[in-house]
Parts: sequence; structure tokens; C-alpha cells
Amino acid sequence: MWAARYASAAWDLPLGDVGPDVVNDRASRAQHEIDVMALGAGGRRGDVHAPIAMLGEAKSTNDLRTTSVLARLERIRAVLLARGLDAGSALLVLFSRAGFTADLVTAAAERDEVRLVDLDVLYDAAR
Repeated sequence: MWAARYASAAWDLPLGDVGPDVVNDRASRAQHEIDVMALGAGGRRGDVHAPIAMLGEAKSTNDLRTTSVLARLERIRAVLLARGLDAGSALLVLFSRAGFTADLVTAAAERDEVRLVDLDVLYDAAR
């Protein structure tokens, strides 16, 4: 997984365990599948005290990723915060093969905690 292997160096972000997860949202009676949940340095899966360093959505689609995906990640972060988990500083990362809409690029440029990862970023980090 790119996040586990390259995100630490690319963003100077020490990470612990990285992988997919499911977040239960009791308020909306929903479950949110998350493609990338990374804990802070040394954090291990199941440790409720470990800070959440990254929440990410990765889809291999021909569709451009939109601000609705960012809103979904924000919702998931809010659910985690409401449960008392340390997710307030988590990066919100959108991975895309096809790219991003102009409004999402603008939103990401205005926010330090949002990262957009396209194929160029993926391959540049691996070099």
C-alpha cells in the first residue's frame, strides 16, 4: 500500500499501522468503509489511544474525484472525533487514477490537511 510505504517520507508523517477499516456511524445508522486509515507513529490497530494520522479514499475509476468524497472523509473524521478518538489532525487524502475536479483542487489548495494523490504523485514517490 502506497500510504504505508511512501507517505511518511513524502509528507514527513511518521506512521504506525496502515490499512482499510470500517467506521460505524450510529447517528446515521451507517457503516463507512475507509480505504486507508493510518495511525500515528507506533500506533497499532486496536489501540484506541493512538492518534489517527490519515484517512484516505482510493478508487480506481475513470471518474474525477469530487468534493463529495472530501465531504465523506470529513464526516468520517467527525464520527471518530465524536467517539473521543484523536482524529482532529488527520490528513484527508484522496487517491485517484483519473484526477480531480477543479473545485476539489481549489479546496485542497486552501486546506493544509487535504492531500490529493494522482498517478504522478504515486510514481514520483516510488522513484
